[in-house]
Amino acid sequence: MAKFHVATNTPPKPVLIADWVREQPWAPSATAAVEVVGSIHLEDPDGEVGMQIYVVESDGAMFQVPVTYRDAPLPAAPAALIGTVEHSVLGLRYVHDGVYDDQLVTVLAGVASAGYGQSLGFAQHEGRWYAWPDELRLHGSGVLPEPLPVDRFTLEGDDGGRVVLQNDHLKLTLHRSLTEATLPPVGLATTLPGTAGQVTLVEVELLPADRR
Repeated sequence: MAKFHVATNTPPKPVLIADWVREQPWAPSATAAVEVVGSIHLEDPDGEVGMQIYVVESDGAMFQVPVTYRDAPLPAAPAALIGTVEHSVLGLRYVHDGVYDDQLVTVLAGVASAGYGQSLGFAQHEGRWYAWPDELRLHGSGVLPEPLPVDRFTLEGDDGGRVVLQNDHLKLTLHRSLTEATLPPVGLATTLPGTAGQVTLVEVELLPADRR
């Protein structure tokens, strides 16, 4: 469960993300429009880092953009900074590319390994509590067979279409470029609005014992 704030962001988060996407080498065009299709919230177990997965469309192509919101920039990954927004409740927030934020990678690995984990959003507004649904819904597939460590990942590769991260037990593949596909044996997908097809977001593989 996540508690959301009914608030405004300056600049709006979709504007910040669209500007950043157009600057990336994997973007179709530096001038094409970027539209946010929807997003999914995840919950930081420490309750400090905001986490959100955006799906965006640009020039007919779909992309996944995981982001985190922090009250200070990540000192270990300055290049991961997307920009800043002024949150009307929380103040200045630093927005990062979640691929390079260890906290989001840990949560995403845990969610994908278990096959579930999307936050149920609640927001208090004008004296009442509201359930606050995301535009997109996670679909999980498979469950890894035992409790496994989901931290201490290192970046193994980023070719613009896929990001591969690995720790001593798991290989995590995050798809930046999204295409319709069946659910992986263990991982996460979402169904896009107005379609019946699913796009794979994350795949998880358990490493063989001799590679641990």
